[in-house]
Amino acid sequence: MINKNGHDALLAGMEHYYDPNDFNRTFYYNDSSKTDGCLTDILKDADKLLAVCGQDFDDVTEYQLLVRCLSEQAVVEDAVRRLKERGEGKTDSSMMQNPSDHDATFRKKAGKEYRGYTANVNESVGENGSVVMDYQFEQNTYSDSQFLKDSLERNGYQEEASILVTDGAYFGEVNQKEAERQNVKLVPTAITGTEVPDIYADFKLNTAGNRVLECPAGYAPKGSSCSANGNGHIYASFQREQCLNCSHREACRVKVYKKVCSITPYPQKVGFGRRPNGK
Repeated sequence: MINKNGHDALLAGMEHYYDPNDFNRTFYYNDSSKTDGCLTDILKDADKLLAVCGQDFDDVTEYQLLVRCLSEQAVVEDAVRRLKERGEGKTDSSMMQNPSDHDATFRKKAGKEYRGYTANVNESVGENGSVVMDYQFEQNTYSDSQFLKDSLERNGYQEEASILVTDGAYFGEVNQKEAERQNVKLVPTAITGTEVPDIYADFKLNTAGNRVLECPAGYAPKGSSCSANGNGHIYASFQREQCLNCSHREACRVKVYKKVCSITPYPQKVGFGRRPNGK
């Protein structure tokens, strides 16, 4: 930025940084044995750049990113700047991940690392298909619970009672009460973050939507009932031999017992499990 704006006088000895090939030479073609020395030189140049810029560039985005990067990733010790070591100083998910996208954040979930953003989608599902009704895009540190709070507030009171099926992470006493005030019945999945098999949507239910009539393989259950606690879960049990010899056994994730196999599919009418990590 300094070079493009005609301030090369400030860059004595640092001209190579605006050479288009400098990045590759520094990072891709660098001998690993020289990395420590290279980083030391970069930090020295960063301090030099801060000094020559003074306050003239305080309002410039590129300058602010440099200051932010140094404050988050480095410390000054005995008048010498060095990179932070593991466990040294405060580190959190809001630290800059990439200067070209400085609003992106870091998140570790279910053993995986994510950098960037997260989106939440509300989908209305019916007999004739589905349609996206609401959408929200945030930094990926935004909680599922807050997504639901925002959605309920945006959509307001529902004249017609509706069922909202969510990942377990969206659920909570506060959200449940707010949903009730908006004439919405909140139904969470059994396990936080668990993706429900698509095959559950192929179970045939009775008109009331509270009992299984037939599984995807065409078998009628030995017994079926709806959960008494009002969470919308439907239980069904089948003859053990039917499930053990069925090609859908793995997809249905049945629990095998001595005489029967049981399963907890969910109401087809609310489209359970069609969108992982969302509602």
